[in-house]
Amino acid sequence: MPLSMPLSTRPARFTGAIIALTLSLVAGSAAQAASPSADVVPAGPLEDRAVAATLPQVERYILTVTNCIRTGGTVRADGTCSGRGSGANGGYRAPLILSRIASDRVARPYSKLLVSLGECNHWFDGSPDYRLRRGGISFSNYGENIGCRDNDNPFHSVRDSYLNFQSEKSYNGWHWRNIKNPSLTHVGIGIWKVGNRIRFTTDFYRP
Repeated sequence: MPLSMPLSTRPARFTGAIIALTLSLVAGSAAQAASPSADVVPAGPLEDRAVAATLPQVERYILTVTNCIRTGGTVRADGTCSGRGSGANGGYRAPLILSRIASDRVARPYSKLLVSLGECNHWFDGSPDYRLRRGGISFSNYGENIGCRDNDNPFHSVRDSYLNFQSEKSYNGWHWRNIKNPSLTHVGIGIWKVGNRIRFTTDFYRP
């Protein structure tokens, strides 16, 4: 399928061990059904959370901080959200809809693969658009963010990645662009952890 625009006219930006990718494809695919899911706002600082939290809880937290930034809020240093829905931080975008199909078939398996390889890259096991198509998802536009910060506490790993993502606002970095992109409406989320090695993937798309 031909690309409607290139990723960038400059090389991809690497910030620590986190990489972002955005590509657009020509429209014309049928919409893929996605399951809306309300994200959960943390009740307090992440220091109060158990390290042994289940990965599904961490995935819900990823949705929370993604939509915090997307709707104009700011992720605080303690991992909580300030100003959700206010548009104060870079403007308001409608919250992303969680796709359980994209989470189960694309994002989580890819995070597991990255953990097993000890890598942080978009191009293992094919390209992001290939993985979405292989997962049975039809889309007209897509983007992908990856977080690769090792930590015993997965909440801390996610928090640190998102503090980095929102810091890209000043130069309009790719993680920031993907989160704030109004043409992306759905997201698949998957995290994997073995020991202190953590990888998470957010696959954004528009049906």
